[in-house]
Amino acid sequence: MSNYQDGISPRKILNPWYSNVVLLLFAVTGILIVSQNFVLLPMSAQLQAEFHIEHSFVFLSTSIFSFCYACGFLAWTVVVKKYGKRKVLILGLLFTACFTACVGLVHNYAIFCLLRGLQGLSSATFTPIALHYGLELFNNKKMIILSTALTASPIVSQLLSRLTIKFVTVSELFLLVSIIIAGLTIMYGYLLPKDIEQHERLKIGQEYRQVYRVLLNPKYRWLFGMIIIQFFYFVMLLQIIQNLSTKQNISISPTTIQFVSLIGILISPLLAPILNRIGKKLIIVFLIINLGGFSLLMLSSKIYCLYIAILCISFSVSSTLPLLIQEVGKQIKNNLSYGMASYTFLLFLGSSIGTIFSAVFDMTINFIIVFSTLIIATYYSFKQDLN
Repeated sequence: MSNYQDGISPRKILNPWYSNVVLLLFAVTGILIVSQNFVLLPMSAQLQAEFHIEHSFVFLSTSIFSFCYACGFLAWTVVVKKYGKRKVLILGLLFTACFTACVGLVHNYAIFCLLRGLQGLSSATFTPIALHYGLELFNNKKMIILSTALTASPIVSQLLSRLTIKFVTVSELFLLVSIIIAGLTIMYGYLLPKDIEQHERLKIGQEYRQVYRVLLNPKYRWLFGMIIIQFFYFVMLLQIIQNLSTKQNISISPTTIQFVSLIGILISPLLAPILNRIGKKLIIVFLIINLGGFSLLMLSSKIYCLYIAILCISFSVSSTLPLLIQEVGKQIKNNLSYGMASYTFLLFLGSSIGTIFSAVFDMTINFIIVFSTLIIATYYSFKQDLN
C-alpha cells in the first residue's frame, strides 16, 4: 500500500530497518508518554512529604493530567490535519519535555498541578499521530507490538516508579523523563519525513464539527463502544482485586498484581499470526474470556483463581485493542486522523469512567455494571458479525 500522499515515501514503507527503528522509538515514547498518567500513583507518600499536602489532594495532579490528556486528543487532531503530523508531533514532544522538566523543578503544589495539566495537553499530540503513522508504516504484527506497548504502559510505569523512587526523588524522576523525551524528539526530527500534504487554509471550526460528526456517527457505534470499554474493564479489574484483597484478607501485593497483568498483556504479541489470520471475529472470543475472568473473580477468592482472572482479562484487553485499531483504519479510512483521535480519546475516557465508578460504587454494583456491559457488548458483537 502506497501512502506517499501522506508524506511517507513508499521506499521507507518497504524498508524493514526503517520501520523497525520507528517502531522501537514509538514504543519507548509511548510508554514514557502514557505512563505519565499513572506514574505518580505509587508515590503518594513522597508527594505528601515533598509538597506538605493532605492525602485527599495527592491524586489531584493525576486527575488534571488525565482530563487534559483526554481532551487534547480531540483538540490537536484538526491542528495535525492543518499543519501535518511531523510538525505537530515534534513540537508537541518538545513542549512535553519542557513542561515535564518544569514539573520537576517547582515546589508549589498548585503550580505543580497546573504544569501537569499543560504536560497532559501537550502529551496528547503523540499517541494518535504514532498510531496514524503505524497504520501507514507497519504490518499487522508490528501494530500489535505497538498497541501492546501502549497497553502495558500503565503497569510498566507503576512498576518502574516503585523501583526508581528508592533511588531518586519525584523531581529527579520528572527531570530524567524530560531529558529522554527531548532526546527522542531529536531522533524523530532526523527519521520522520517532511509532511507533503498540509491544509494550511483549513477552516478550524468546520473541521471540529467534522470530528464530532465522526464521534457521533451511528455507523461507528459498535466500534466506539468496544473501544471505550477496554480500559474501563482494566481499571475495574484492578479496583475489584484491591477490594477483594481488603475485604477477604487475601495476601496479594500491588506489585504482584502488576507483574501478573504485565504477563497477560505480553502474551498478545506472541499470538500475532493468529490475530492476523482470524481478525475481527476474535473480538467475540475475547469478550467471552473477559466474562470468564470476571466470573472467576466473583465466584472464587482463592489466590490462584485471582491470578488466572488477572491473566485472562489483561490478555483479552491487550489482544482486542490492535484489532480495534485495524477496524478504525478500515471503517474510518477517509478520516483516519480523526478516527485515531477518537480512538485514543474514547480509550482514556473509558479509563476515567472506570476510575470514577470504582470510587463511587461498591464492589457488588461494579460487578453488575461489568457483567451488564459485557453481555450487551457480546450480543452486539454477534449481531455485527452476522451482518
